[in-house]
Amino acid sequence: MSLPTLIQKQILDYIYYQDKQDYITKGGKYSLRYALVDKQWFKISKQILNNNTILPINIIENSNNSNSHSQLRLITKESIQQIAIKFRDIKGYIEIVNRLYKSVNSITITHSDHNDGWINESLWFLNHLNKLDRIDSINVNFEMSLFCENPANTRLGEKEIKVPFKFKTNHFKVEYQYECENYELKTYAYIYEMIKDLNPKSIEFFSDPASEDGASHLKMFHSLSKLDNQYQSILIAYDYIPLYSLYRFLQSPTLKIFKFNLQFHFIRALYNDKQNNDDGDGGGNFNFNVMDNFLFKDFHNNSYEFEMQQCIENNVNEDNQVYCTFDEWGDCNPTIPNYSKQLWKECLHLLANNKTITELSIGDTICGKPCYGEKKAAYQQLFDDLLDSLSKNKSIKTLSFDFVELDLAHHPINKEFLSTLIQNNTTLESIYVGVEYRDGIIKSMFDDLSKSMPSNSKCVIKINTYEP
Repeated sequence: MSLPTLIQKQILDYIYYQDKQDYITKGGKYSLRYALVDKQWFKISKQILNNNTILPINIIENSNNSNSHSQLRLITKESIQQIAIKFRDIKGYIEIVNRLYKSVNSITITHSDHNDGWINESLWFLNHLNKLDRIDSINVNFEMSLFCENPANTRLGEKEIKVPFKFKTNHFKVEYQYECENYELKTYAYIYEMIKDLNPKSIEFFSDPASEDGASHLKMFHSLSKLDNQYQSILIAYDYIPLYSLYRFLQSPTLKIFKFNLQFHFIRALYNDKQNNDDGDGGGNFNFNVMDNFLFKDFHNNSYEFEMQQCIENNVNEDNQVYCTFDEWGDCNPTIPNYSKQLWKECLHLLANNKTITELSIGDTICGKPCYGEKKAAYQQLFDDLLDSLSKNKSIKTLSFDFVELDLAHHPINKEFLSTLIQNNTTLESIYVGVEYRDGIIKSMFDDLSKSMPSNSKCVIKINTYEP
């Protein structure tokens, strides 16, 4: 007696997704052995693969994938639903997609500036996507790899007119290292233009921490947060956002998932700065909704210098603001704007009253030299204020803390913090605490946290460990 089809599908779903990375990198070869079990598993495997596998169109076209025996093929041009096209090849493949790929509902545009050239003046290539026959049924997503390892890479084309895009974009992902220094001003500023025009629902930024120079800071987060985009998901990994960017992102009316890092040494400094008094107004009242009335500009190789006059001129721009040196090397600036304490208080107020975010992750960043917060204990009032804000929020269900740079013995997200949070916030379902791995300490910390849980709590606490 065979298992019901639904159960067989659930089994195969589990098999295919238990190791997502293997599934993505090995694709059909990895799943072929399961498809050959019997006819039913072949049918189910074919459905799963065609729904979830993203294959580069050039590989499909070069594989001599004819229509012969198509019923015996796991993936065919007619059945595949997700394909990838290199940015430089968009023009050459649109007609082929219209003619042969009738089931495609998602196209991922990929680009590596190291291998495929510089696209700063070639955004008009995207005009060709307006020619998709089923444009209302296809999502066009983007995965960009910006490493600038070869600044001599040629430009893809001369600048031409870019027309309004008719296609829709759900997801935009970019991985980046340092911009090319002093070489024909090849910067990453065009990423801002792309996101502004594409209006994606989800954005992801990954600064590559494995490069020789460490992670790189993208100098446009304040500008991105000002866009009138309907963000639903924002992920920023191994990089930080300035405080004004946090303020703007928290005002997004559609945001559900928000994962970010701050320079917490800067936030701590606000509590000790003489210009930021106890009321956080720095000697004046600020209208943060109008103070950052600036147009995006490229900060190529420009150091951040805060000017007090900016508050009066309503053109505060924190795209290039930095406090401690970020990661291995780069700019640093100990200046603390006189509006920042009040801005931090406004961020806490927005967080406490947010009604849309269900998943939130807050983290710190790695400091290089000089570090203005080195060997200084975490400022307790800062985390008391954060605790108060999170305790009042009624929408967040999953909460993560990634303060991996703080000494574990003085980690502010301790059992007292979590116990109070869980008692005051009954909406939370999961809390993840990131700590540096150390034998023995992790288990005792987890035990203490578990014992501090209220008996009627539905919230689960988990520890995420990181190698030092």
